Amino acid sequence: MRIALSFLTRIPMGRLETPDYMRDLGRAAGFFPLVGLLVGAICLIAWLAGRLLFGPAVAGVAAVAAGLGATGAIHLDGLMDAADGLLSARSRDRMLEIMKDSRVGVMGAAAGALALMLRWALLLELTPPRAAAALLVAPAVGRMVIPLAAVRWPPARAEGMGAAFGRHVGGAQLAGALLGGLTLAVGVPGLLAWWGQSPAAPPGLTAAVTVSALRGLGAWLAALGVGLAGGRWLSRRLGGLTGDTYGALCELAELAAIACFALQTGRWTG
Repeated sequence: MRIALSFLTRIPMGRLETPDYMRDLGRAAGFFPLVGLLVGAICLIAWLAGRLLFGPAVAGVAAVAAGLGATGAIHLDGLMDAADGLLSARSRDRMLEIMKDSRVGVMGAAAGALALMLRWALLLELTPPRAAAALLVAPAVGRMVIPLAAVRWPPARAEGMGAAFGRHVGGAQLAGALLGGLTLAVGVPGLLAWWGQSPAAPPGLTAAVTVSALRGLGAWLAALGVGLAGGRWLSRRLGGLTGDTYGALCELAELAAIACFALQTGRWTG
């Protein structure tokens, strides 16, 4: 867990005595959803503070900023690098070369800006109970797709951080990430709904708890679908995946999960 936290967040973990950091990181991939839950808790605290002091719009900005600060924008950086390469309309080798460049191009900047605006806009659409659930669940299921992508598709480069990480992610880590993500996606919204229900409500499961848990299940399925569909498309374009594409898939899966919580189904049913 310390290895996972040290790589995926900016939370100080102290000195880690490990002979092979990437090997240990791959073996820790099953803990990634728990790391996401902690990142989500940081975002939720910022959102609550922003809403208490100002209002929904500032709360959304505070939550987005807290997420960037807690992670060092590592996944957003991957999305921007991937966009620069993939949208350059170049050859496979040239796309991979562009993605390695530390400079950000216009496509990367546009992708990053759109991702941040969409995240803020989706948060603005959420009621407070849904916002709390989305902020906790989305980072968890987003990080769930990283070990999924590492196991499902080969690395695009023989060397590099993504390849070194992917070599040490196996079925056990994937199962832990998927089951952990599912448990958090269903359990967290259900617990929040149970905690916030009226004292007059009957004991046990209520309709609100069931609906909240099902909404979390939908977020898990959406993140899983984005991971599988996006990973397949990226692998076809690049001949495999890289560390940048892992970050891009995580970012897109988070957005898909938040979108599930923001869906206004009442508009369709009247």
